[in-house]
Amino acid sequence: MKTFILFLLSSTLFVSCSTDNSKNKELDLKEKDLVSMEREVALKEKTADKENSDTTEELKEVDYKSYSPCTFSVDLPSNFNIQTMYDNQSPDYCDYIVSTGSGFKVIELHALLKSRFEFNDIKELYDAALQNSELHITYKTQKDNWFVISGTTSNGNIVYWKRISGERFISDLHIEYSLSLEREIEQYIARISNSFKSQ
Repeated sequence: MKTFILFLLSSTLFVSCSTDNSKNKELDLKEKDLVSMEREVALKEKTADKENSDTTEELKEVDYKSYSPCTFSVDLPSNFNIQTMYDNQSPDYCDYIVSTGSGFKVIELHALLKSRFEFNDIKELYDAALQNSELHITYKTQKDNWFVISGTTSNGNIVYWKRISGERFISDLHIEYSLSLEREIEQYIARISNSFKSQ
């Protein structure tokens, strides 16, 4: 009888130990999986950080040059090219086109003598622009002596238009580009727009 009880105790102990061992192995495997997942997540985060830092490096390091070719002034990235749209010049108006360093014509700059407009204030011009716009408008605002309207054309191009009423001239900054150029162009828009002034 003693032998039988001892046998039962040792069997129970053995089963208990082997259950503990299999639980321990299972825990070890789960811990290894967890460590492996943590490494994978860390690697993805590291890759994302590198991509973000590469993009940030692309966005800074841009030199700008100031232009005042006629009755407006504007800062453009130094690798952009500005040229007059027409050979004939007039003291009443001027028109320029700007190309990116890679040759895409994306910006038009226009100025026209105020007396050629039939309006009382910039608000009237803004309301008329909204009413006549063919854009799918995604952003619009009017403040002080200027307004901005932006959106997309029917063919999917992105448009940013700023109009400023100066003392004597109304000047327009018109930026239009395809979706494929979005990353290249959008990083410059705030600086170009903020620098844009009319006489």
